[in-house]
Amino acid sequence: MPVVSLAHAQGEAVAFAALVEPGTEARIGIDVEHLRRRPPGFEEAAMSDDERRLLEGLPADVVDEWLLRCWCAKEAAGKALGSGLTAAPAVASIDRDRGQVDVDVDGQRLLVGTLREGELIVATTLGERGGS
Repeated sequence: MPVVSLAHAQGEAVAFAALVEPGTEARIGIDVEHLRRRPPGFEEAAMSDDERRLLEGLPADVVDEWLLRCWCAKEAAGKALGSGLTAAPAVASIDRDRGQVDVDVDGQRLLVGTLREGELIVATTLGERGGS
């Protein structure tokens, strides 16, 4: 059975599609954003205190990029589990070398791959309802 996730930002659109076994509840999630300075208060609204502490350990020249990678990862994880941001996805860890963000959504952990392509940040993940 095919599953699809879509995202768009300022004229850019992305799609992520997969075939899953019939009877499974596998879901995929994708998000895309332009890398640009966010408005004042974005970081405080988008990230919890614990999540902001994860960013504090990064070199200053990559903090804005990783803030956006984390935001996109939370969006992709929420889409994959069908909850969006209503389930308050939380960044548990960041693996800068691999470009991965570990996101917790209501006790379900999803590993989200992120990448930067020019001035775009993209995050993708595959999740399964009831799984980990």
